[in-house]
Amino acid sequence: MLKFLKTLVDSKLTADQILIATRVTQGISNADIAIEMEVSEAQIYHETHIIYLKMGLKSRAQLIVYFVATEYVYA
Repeated sequence: MLKFLKTLVDSKLTADQILIATRVTQGISNADIAIEMEVSEAQIYHETHIIYLKMGLKSRAQLIVYFVATEYVYA
């Protein structure tokens, strides 16, 4: 998890975006993340796309694969 979090910080993500990215990699839905953060699901959807842009990714699946590769293949 530490290598992944360092990558998120290096990507200049905000604290909220880091929380969202972490929750996405845990398999939590946008709706559940929105409830946890007390914002709309649309806001979470928007923020996930900003995360993808900042990290050079295209999808939720790529973010999860990136997390797995960072933590377990190169650790």
